[in-house]
Amino acid sequence: MTVNRGLFVRNNGAVGTTPIEGRLVLASLVAENAPGVPRQGLLDQKATTVVSGTTATSPLSYSVAPCTVVLNRATNEGVYLFTLTGTTTVTTTAAPSTGARWDLIYVKQNDPDKGDANNSAVLGVHSGTAAVSPTKPTATLPAGAYVLAEALVSAGATSTSHANVTITQTWRYTAHRGHWIPVRSQAERDEITPQRDVSVRRLDQGVGVVETWNGTAWDLGIRHVEFVRLGQTDAPAGVMWGPGHFSAMIDPGPSRNYADWLEYPGNDLVRITKEGLYAVQWKIVPATQNMMWFGVGTSPQDVYQGPYGRVPAFNIPGNDSYWTPLTNFYVGPAGQQLCFQFSSGNANVYMNHRIKITKLG
Repeated sequence: MTVNRGLFVRNNGAVGTTPIEGRLVLASLVAENAPGVPRQGLLDQKATTVVSGTTATSPLSYSVAPCTVVLNRATNEGVYLFTLTGTTTVTTTAAPSTGARWDLIYVKQNDPDKGDANNSAVLGVHSGTAAVSPTKPTATLPAGAYVLAEALVSAGATSTSHANVTITQTWRYTAHRGHWIPVRSQAERDEITPQRDVSVRRLDQGVGVVETWNGTAWDLGIRHVEFVRLGQTDAPAGVMWGPGHFSAMIDPGPSRNYADWLEYPGNDLVRITKEGLYAVQWKIVPATQNMMWFGVGTSPQDVYQGPYGRVPAFNIPGNDSYWTPLTNFYVGPAGQQLCFQFSSGNANVYMNHRIKITKLG
């Protein structure tokens, strides 16, 4: 165990904070990719495309957007933190005459203590060998290089914006310690070996979807699911009716974890298997002056007859885009049923019911 010097403390003669001690302080402010391992990537990155092609033909080049780079070059040596300001251009060689090659567009912080010639921050392109099926030259990258993007450059390309060049962003988001880490996909999320209460923001799951590691699984604090019922048989005018058995989930999301709090075992209802606060909305298409009831009960009839927490009836106009107002229910104890009943102003042979349920807490 070592007590390291802090930043911005005057030297005591020739003794002061070392570069590694300074980088360890910076690393303590950066999210971890695993316990004790700072997460490399771009910090607070707004633009989703960092590396793009240009129309330059001689030489070919790539355009790199402004970014703040966090690099972790060695274990227990902290992070290098540097910036690219403004749009920066980096050149590459002409496209191969046959086949294709990979270009790896990378950044690096040189460090004389690591054997580098200087202390410059570097933006470069590392090109592989042209072939019919080229191999990425990852193994021969300069030590400490971090790849921002990969470009497959095929014969016939006259610039990096040409159709024969495919650029893939490979950089990762990093974040301040304690903040959620943006990830583009489940695969990126699963690259993380998290400690308890580490959170990620799933950019592929819509605005505001945050998952938190609970020690055994990724948990979505606010969970959402939508159900659909297609092809409801005749609903006579003025008669109490239900939407029937919900036939499919149309928007459960790949990691929204609905299975531990919701079931749909029978007609006109769903069962809430976890106590908590829920928000519900319901839409009927085609809408024809429907009177709609829903609430917590032991059967659909309870919702209409009371006294099981029925919400006031919603008089829905003939408007196919009309959802019932957002309504909150507290369900407790677990195992109660959320039931649905409606009375149509007109007979309908075919109805499409959509129901949204969100677990708020």
